[in-house]
Amino acid sequence: MHLTRLATEDFRRIAIVKPSALGDIVQTLPVIPHLRRRYPEAVISWVVASQFRDLLSNYPGIDQVICFNRKGNWRDWKRLLGELRAARFDLVLDLQGLLRTGVMTWATGARVRVGLQTSRELSHLACHALIPETSKDVPAWQRMEPILRSLGCPPDAVDGHYSRQFYHSCGGAGSQIKLPLSAGADSDCSGQKLTRIGFQLGAMWVTKRWPVEKFAQLAVLCLSQPATQIVLMGSPAEEELAGRFVEQLMAMKPALQVDQLVNLCGKTKLSELAGELSQLSVLVTNDSGPMHLADVLQVPIVGIFTCTDPVRSGPKPSELHRLISATTECRGSYCKTCPYAGPKHLACFETIQPEMVYAKVLEVVSQKKDDR
Repeated sequence: MHLTRLATEDFRRIAIVKPSALGDIVQTLPVIPHLRRRYPEAVISWVVASQFRDLLSNYPGIDQVICFNRKGNWRDWKRLLGELRAARFDLVLDLQGLLRTGVMTWATGARVRVGLQTSRELSHLACHALIPETSKDVPAWQRMEPILRSLGCPPDAVDGHYSRQFYHSCGGAGSQIKLPLSAGADSDCSGQKLTRIGFQLGAMWVTKRWPVEKFAQLAVLCLSQPATQIVLMGSPAEEELAGRFVEQLMAMKPALQVDQLVNLCGKTKLSELAGELSQLSVLVTNDSGPMHLADVLQVPIVGIFTCTDPVRSGPKPSELHRLISATTECRGSYCKTCPYAGPKHLACFETIQPEMVYAKVLEVVSQKKDDR
């Protein structure tokens, strides 16, 4: 099918193939309300890695979540491919563009299969067409607009934020974690409004992870401000990082008060993450999935970018956010492991110092107070 015909076609069974990761899924979610408006009678399905099922199962506009077990055996693959074929989709959007998603897309047998220009590992061979203006040079958040435009969605309907729908999908106020300060109070003992600063210590690649020691130094600086609480965010896989952080912080600040640090790392479900983030004054984060979720929820971000590019991989530009990039020549190289040894090994980390990040935190917190 030629893309010019796509905007006038009527589809009744639509599948989005976007199994992972958290940040990529969150940045793709804005297509759902527009697909629902464009195809009000369609059944819309999403193929996603099983660990992200809870994130999508209650999202408005998604009728079916089809789970992919990344660590599954050939029987799991046979079941999945059979389920995709039996669904009889007439439109499939492969918005991941990897070998495995190409196989999924091909297995559907859909009469229209569309992908992005970022497709690799031969996944484009499963598609009838690739949507223009979706290359890797286009910021991830911005790729949603040409997708919607190709499908005939009204141009004035494109909007990067769906915080109300997303927050509802994660359980709304009922999913909030009551952060300790005498039963989740919003003020300290002196009555001052509490500043909650979230720390996202982890990231999928080691080259994205600003050192725990620097996060601990940043925490000492932040806690020099009155009525400040540090909240550690993260999955069970990041508990070891959180433990090292606490150890480092206690060594630097032995008089740390119990209500100055809350460690939620590994203690909450992914479906509760929106509730956690919504209570923060600012999130200090590596390039990670929670960063993009904070953006959707319009929580201010201080983002740290080492091996990735804040323009290409960061959130949509906003006055709320401050993004800090390394200054080494290899910055934005997207290397999952550092290619250098000796003094150059992970040198990008050293170009971002705690004092620099702290200055941006103060900017964000001050701005938020001025906006009240």
